[in-house]
This record gives sequence, structure tokens and C-alpha cells, in this order.
Amino acid sequence: MLDDTIVDHPGAAGSTAIALDVPARPRGLFLPPNEIYLRDMLGHLIGDPKRYKIHFACKDRESDTQPLDILARSLKTNRIDDWENWQSYRPDYDLFNRQFIFTTARFYHKPSTVLFGGIFEVLGRYPHPTRYDVALLPLCSEYIGRLLIYTPYKGRTVRVDMEKQYDSMLVDQIFSGPYTG
Repeated sequence: MLDDTIVDHPGAAGSTAIALDVPARPRGLFLPPNEIYLRDMLGHLIGDPKRYKIHFACKDRESDTQPLDILARSLKTNRIDDWENWQSYRPDYDLFNRQFIFTTARFYHKPSTVLFGGIFEVLGRYPHPTRYDVALLPLCSEYIGRLLIYTPYKGRTVRVDMEKQYDSMLVDQIFSGPYTG
């Protein structure tokens, strides 16, 4: 449903607001009419976001390893094992407490962006210090390593309920082939 929403435009010279014929969105967020929300692109495929955790994979403090490098290496060698290990790690608490994991890796070349790493299903949960049993699903697999997502999320929590971030995530770009470093 479209409406004439007035949104603040931080860069408009001589004007503090403009009228756009766009879907209703939070006040204060200016988006050109050609921006694509992630939910508009993938929503019909993934269904209810309450069934997902988003994994905002970030640098491992102990090994100084970047998940983007692990994802790129996995895509380059066509072996998903290393990337899958990042999704199967279980800390002290059951933080992947939903059926699916929407995985991303911080794209450190461009602030506020993450690279899509696939959708995993949690098949089993084992007590700490073991791991989750996860499996990569074919769902949205054509976008693995290609879909760059803008997210305003700046929190420290890396396993986040998807419905809390989903409506603010935008398609930043789609690479012609998988990112390999």
C-alpha cells in the first residue's frame, strides 16, 4: 500500500522535508524511491522472519580471523565446511534458538554492510561446549557471496532476532559473481 509520506531529507538544500509516493517507513529515514528493502526482495522466499536469527558474523577475537575471509575462501574453493563451522559454534547460551539462521559476514571494505552467507537450518542443539548441527539450505543460494546488504545495526550482539532488524535492511548491491576476496 502506497501513501504520500513526508520524510526528513538530511541533504535537501533549503528544505527539511520532501513528499514521496513510497511505502510507509519510519520517520527520519530518507530513501530514494529506487531503494530495495531486503524484505521486498526475499520476503516471499523466507516467509516469517520470526523463524530466523540473523548471524552478523564479526571478527573472532581469539584467532583474529575475519568471517568475510572465511566465507570468501569457502566460495573460492567451493567448500562450505569452514563457513558452516562459523554457524555451528555454540557459546554458553542457546543463541541460535530459532529454526533458521540467516548468515552474514561484516563486509569490512564498506561500513554498515554485510555479505549474505546463506540460510542454515538448525537440526540439533547440543550442550556446551559442543556445537549446533546445521545444514545449508538451497533457499536463496544464488545470492550467497553476491548479495551485499546495508544494515543500520550497530549492536554488539551478533545473533539477533531477525524481525528486529529485517525492516531496516536494504539491498546495497548484487555482485555479478561470488565475492572471493
